[in-house]
Amino acid sequence: MQKQKALLVLGLISVLIISTIGYSFTRLPSGNGVNPVVAEANGKTIYKQDVLKIYEQEKEYYGLTDEISDDQASFVQSLKEDILERLIYQELVSQQAAAAGFSVDAAAVEKAQAEFAGILTTIAAQMKDEDTQAGNPTDGVDYDAKAQEYVTGELAAMGTTESEYVQLIAQQMQVELFYNEVTKDVTVTEEDIQSYYTTQLAAQRSGGATDAYSVQLLEPASVTVKHILIALPAEQKAEYTRLLTEEDEAAAQSYLEEKLQAIEPSAQAVLAEATGGADFETLIKEHGEDPGMETYPDGYTVRADGEFVEEFETASLGLKKGEISGLVATYHGYHIIKAYDRTEEVVYPLEEKREEISTAIKNQKSDAVWSALVDEWFAGATISRYTDRL
Repeated sequence: MQKQKALLVLGLISVLIISTIGYSFTRLPSGNGVNPVVAEANGKTIYKQDVLKIYEQEKEYYGLTDEISDDQASFVQSLKEDILERLIYQELVSQQAAAAGFSVDAAAVEKAQAEFAGILTTIAAQMKDEDTQAGNPTDGVDYDAKAQEYVTGELAAMGTTESEYVQLIAQQMQVELFYNEVTKDVTVTEEDIQSYYTTQLAAQRSGGATDAYSVQLLEPASVTVKHILIALPAEQKAEYTRLLTEEDEAAAQSYLEEKLQAIEPSAQAVLAEATGGADFETLIKEHGEDPGMETYPDGYTVRADGEFVEEFETASLGLKKGEISGLVATYHGYHIIKAYDRTEEVVYPLEEKREEISTAIKNQKSDAVWSALVDEWFAGATISRYTDRL
């Protein structure tokens, strides 16, 4: 089975274990030095083993191994301290939720078990679907058992058990109920919606960064292009980068202009062929030095999003379908760009996006209310951290 596909369903496992809700219910006794207390939050202890369980999951993402170099030591310590803060957060949230009547009781565990059963059912269905698509026999295969075996193995690899995971789901459900309770009075006005639409549309048109509360309000204009790159030698590009980082921008720019000037006659000759009616595809093969033209045989899709070098992006977006640019200089060399297709900007009307916008604003406001409460809980809590034990 392709694990990547199954992990889309199992994502809840790693979200619960690794995220801010990543609190482990399995704790070893302290006092023998093997599993020391690394924090206390309102009298509740957090053990080193709690941190290490999550660290073992996250270190692979950062390419860390059991052998930590001197250069990595500082980062590893900061990562463990970050995990510890998440666990303290979870402890405080759990305490507040329980105090408000959202504790993990038998009813909550029962709902969590139903949620877990649903995960198993979904994974079993995925396994069967994959076998069907691959032409493998499915008759007589106990996919429920296969799903159970797979999930048990994944949980074991993450240092937890099915029982512990069900408890985690139950805890998450209670925290979500608590969150909904404390944010139930959040409202969204028509003024909020209008302001959001105007502001976000302007930001998206300018290629501004999006966030978790962004609603796509437009399909930006795009141009599909191919180009002939008359490249600067790799050592010259490296020297330009060195000057830019170690010297100053003026020196780097002067160096770049000098090296570009040296290859300009060759680039002009190719440009003359391109604008004179020569086959552009043939010219790419004969003169082009960008391996991306083989990797992306249909060309690059360019939008005003900063994915490409600014000069290349600007020149591409300025082309009409079928048009060929002049020489476009970048630190890669000279580009001769041809537009193969073009789509114009499409703006979604407010009414079409009203519900999504309202939801985004409500989530944003709710999270702000929650964050303010968390700050209060931290300010009023008695917290001790022993980061030297991590």
